[in-house]
Amino acid sequence: MPNAIMDSKDVIPKYIGIIPDGNRRWAKQNNIELAEAYWLAMQKIASCLVTLFKRGASSVCVYLLSKDNVLRARDDLDAVITAEIRLLRELIPPLRTTYLLRTYHAGNPSLLSPEYVAALNEICESGNGRGDPFPRLYLCAGYDPYEEIEQCCNDITLTPRRLIETLSVPLELDAVIRTGGDIRISGFLPLQSKYAEFFFEPYYFPDISEDRITAIIDEFKFRGRRFGK
Repeated sequence: MPNAIMDSKDVIPKYIGIIPDGNRRWAKQNNIELAEAYWLAMQKIASCLVTLFKRGASSVCVYLLSKDNVLRARDDLDAVITAEIRLLRELIPPLRTTYLLRTYHAGNPSLLSPEYVAALNEICESGNGRGDPFPRLYLCAGYDPYEEIEQCCNDITLTPRRLIETLSVPLELDAVIRTGGDIRISGFLPLQSKYAEFFFEPYYFPDISEDRITAIIDEFKFRGRRFGK
């Protein structure tokens, strides 16, 4: 008997999250300076975005920095921030032109350096992009789900649907790709990922390939999405 839940096989994931993990470990494994490794990771993010938007994605959310990343002392934080600012200033603008992207920031700007905030302001729209007909890119930087949900709790009229619509990423993800071998979401958009299909990849992010992104899109078509049923 055919499985009715397999009707997604002719559909690609429209709303996709990326957790680009494993960059420090990749640098150590390959004896490469952290700054070089993170810059390569930024180029890989841009490459993934090209592949996803070419294949028909409507929105992509990239986990750049969590609140914990920013507040916790890390010996690589300067290298991360420098590379991400370059991503914002050098790699994202051409993508916005090519794909008519609307770019939005999800996170607390007060946690970020003035230079980082300036780079975000140069490319990001105001609001959360709800109802925007153009492809959307959400950049999660200084992001914490508890902090975001707390901001919504004062509105007692919020229904679950309206809650999603008021969040900085106002959509329910179809798929989340995490590299690095860890099987957890690390605070990445938990409400929006309620029924997302997860792809936990065993390799580090700098080793991700266009072929693997394409294979994930193809595999998604055959996942049995039940949505709690």
